[in-house]
Amino acid sequence: WEPLYEVYARRAELFAGDDDRRRHYLMQLAQVSEVNLDRPLEAIRAYEQVLEMFPNDLDAGKALEARYVAAHRHAELADLLEKRLGFAEDLDEAVGLRFRLAQLYDEDLADPERAVENYRAALGGDPTHPGAIRALEKFLDDDGQRVSAAEVLEPMYIARHDWPSLVRIY
Repeated sequence: WEPLYEVYARRAELFAGDDDRRRHYLMQLAQVSEVNLDRPLEAIRAYEQVLEMFPNDLDAGKALEARYVAAHRHAELADLLEKRLGFAEDLDEAVGLRFRLAQLYDEDLADPERAVENYRAALGGDPTHPGAIRALEKFLDDDGQRVSAAEVLEPMYIARHDWPSLVRIY
């Protein structure tokens, strides 16, 4: 597999002026690096290069997301998801990305303010998103985030006539 890796790497260099062909060889390079040579860091570098040329490349974005998750590179994953938000094709995709970002800030990056901010944004696109609502309800027990979470949840509880939940935020 090493000779094939070298061929792909060389071709990616040779086609520096032809982004489409360079993308093709970088994607092949990433695949061989990860699957056949067990070099996930080289796969990450190849996917990152593709995204430098084509920031909205969904295949490279999803592959890089999976590599960042596997490598526990949470800060880089957050940056990638933020960039992917700019290329979301529809509201459902944007809500999913916001929710994923919120979970990342909540569970892995220990940044409750950014978590609440992203849960709020997810609910802005889908006011009934059960995961975001449950997560924000958890923040009602956090003195630092209680007010922010309550500000988001209050209008939802009122709209649903969910009086027991509304009482909880006061």
